[in-house]
Amino acid sequence: MKPQVFVQNPLCDIFPDTLPCGGRTYALHMAKNEGEGFIIGVRSGSTPLTKLSAQVVCDAPKIEWAAWHIGYVPFSRNSIHIGVRSVRARAPGVLPEYFRKEKEIDLPAEQSTGIYISAYTVADTPAGEYTGYVLLTADGFEEKVNFTLKVYDVTMPEPDQSRFTYVCWTRLLSAVTVKNVYGLDMWTDEYWEYVKRCAVIMRRERQNSIDIELDAILLDNVTDDGNGNLVFDFTNFDKFAEIMLDKRYLGAKQLCGMHLLYRDGAFDPLPRGWAQRPMNAWIVEKQADGTFKKVWKPASHPDAEAFHRQLFAALAKHLREKGWNKLWAQHVADEIDNDIHYQQTKAVYELFHEYLPEARTIDAVRRETPYTFGKELDIHVPLLWQYDMSPAAYAEIQDERTEVWHYTCLQPQFEYLGRIGDYPLIATRLICWYNFKQHLTGFLHYAWNSYSSCTVRWDPYQDVCCCGPFPCDAFIVYPDKENYTVLESVRSEAQRDTLEDYELLCLAAEKEPDTVRRLVNTAVTTADNYIRNTEFLMELRIRLLEIAEQ
Repeated sequence: MKPQVFVQNPLCDIFPDTLPCGGRTYALHMAKNEGEGFIIGVRSGSTPLTKLSAQVVCDAPKIEWAAWHIGYVPFSRNSIHIGVRSVRARAPGVLPEYFRKEKEIDLPAEQSTGIYISAYTVADTPAGEYTGYVLLTADGFEEKVNFTLKVYDVTMPEPDQSRFTYVCWTRLLSAVTVKNVYGLDMWTDEYWEYVKRCAVIMRRERQNSIDIELDAILLDNVTDDGNGNLVFDFTNFDKFAEIMLDKRYLGAKQLCGMHLLYRDGAFDPLPRGWAQRPMNAWIVEKQADGTFKKVWKPASHPDAEAFHRQLFAALAKHLREKGWNKLWAQHVADEIDNDIHYQQTKAVYELFHEYLPEARTIDAVRRETPYTFGKELDIHVPLLWQYDMSPAAYAEIQDERTEVWHYTCLQPQFEYLGRIGDYPLIATRLICWYNFKQHLTGFLHYAWNSYSSCTVRWDPYQDVCCCGPFPCDAFIVYPDKENYTVLESVRSEAQRDTLEDYELLCLAAEKEPDTVRRLVNTAVTTADNYIRNTEFLMELRIRLLEIAEQ
C-alpha cells in the first residue's frame, strides 16, 4: 500500500489511526494582519516514511508561511463531566497538540500524522487571489498538495488596538517554574531573553493584557525609610512592564496586577472546601534582624490594611510617573464565592480606588457579582456558565467604565465552550462568537504555561492531564527547554483564531449588523449549544469576510 495524503480544515484532528478522509486541495480565506491555517494528513503505507518534510510555495507577497509537524501527547483521563457530544478523544490515549521543532520526522508504517500549514498576513499584504502548493517529501516519496489563497481587503486591528481584551495568566514571574522547566535563575540575561521570546509568541496569539505578580517582582529588595515606611524597588517591575508594552514583544494595552488575597489549605487546620477557607493577605513585615520578609495575615487584620495602603501609595506614585496608571487593572481575590470573602474583597477594592481612582479593579468570580460588588468591581469576570445563567444582571451594569468578560478554569464542562484539551477545537474557536453575541469585551484564562500541576510535574509531554483529570487546561503552549521558549499548539491557533473572528464580526457588523447577528445566532445559541460542523463554520467565516469587504 502506498502513502496517502488528505487535507482538513484547522479544527480537525488527525490521530495515528485516522484513515484518509477529506479533500486533496484547500482554499484559504484571510483578512490582512491575521493568521489562519489548514492541516495536511499523511498516512504511510505498508512501509515507514522516513525524513518526511513539508515546504510551502506560494506566489502571494508579504505572507509568512510555516509547516509544523503536529506532535502527539499522552493523556490518562478524560475530564470528569465531559459531554457526550464533546469528546475529542477517549482516554487513555493521545491528543494531537504541539508544533514540533523537527523539520523532518519518521512515520511508522500504517500510521497517520498531521502537518499544520500556517499563514500570517500583514497589514499591507495585497488583497487578491493567489495559488500555491505544499511539497511533501520523504525517502522515496514526493507529492504536491495544491491550495488557493484569497486575501480580502479587510484589515484586522493590532492586538493593542482591539476592542476586545484577552489575558491568559502566565508563569513568567514564577521562580520555581523558570527554574524547574528551564533551569534559569530569575533576573539574569538569559531569563530576560526567555521573557522576550514568550512575549513575541503571546502577541502572535493576540494576547493584549499581561499579569504581573507583585509579590514576585517587588519584594526582593524591600527597605524602609527609617520611619517605618516601606520602600519598594521597581527595577525589575519596570523592565518586565517595558518589555510587555513594547510592540516588538507583546505590545500590551493593559497591565494586570495579580491577587493580594488568597485562600490556601496550609493556613486552615480544618478540612474545609475551597469556598469556606479563610482569606489571607500577603504582606511585607520587618524582622528582628532588620530584613524584610513576606508573611501572611488574615485579610481583615489591621496589618493587612496598613500594608495595602503603603503598597497602593507606592504603586500609584510609580505608575503615574511612568504614565501607566490608566493601563493598570488590579486583581484582589480569586473566585470569590461567599459573603465574608465578598466583604473582605470589596474593602480592598475601595481602598485601591482611594489611591488609584483612574485605574481599575478586576476579578474572576463564581457568583453573580452585580448584586455584591456593583461598581466597586470595574471588570466583572464571571465563570462562563454562571454568566450564561444570568446575562441580564450583567447587562445592566455595563457602561463605559464597567466591563463584563467571562473566564474558564477547569469548568464549565458538560457541553460548554472552553479550552480543555479533550474537548473539540471548535469549542475553543467559538468562544468569541459567544462573546460577541453577548456583548462581552474580554476573556480570561488562568493558565498559559502552568506546568506545575501536570501529572508528571513540570513535564506535559509525559501526561497532559493537570489539576487532576483535566487534559491541557493548565497550558496552551509547550516548553521548549533547549531554546528557552515555548512551542505553540493547535489549541493556541484555535484560541488566536477565535479572537480574530471577534474582530471580523465587529468589522462585518459595521456593514450589515442584522445579517451578522443572524450568522452568529446560527453558530451559537447558548454557551452549551453551538454548531459542531467545522466546515459550516468555515463557510460562515467566508461570508463575514465578504460582508466586511463591502
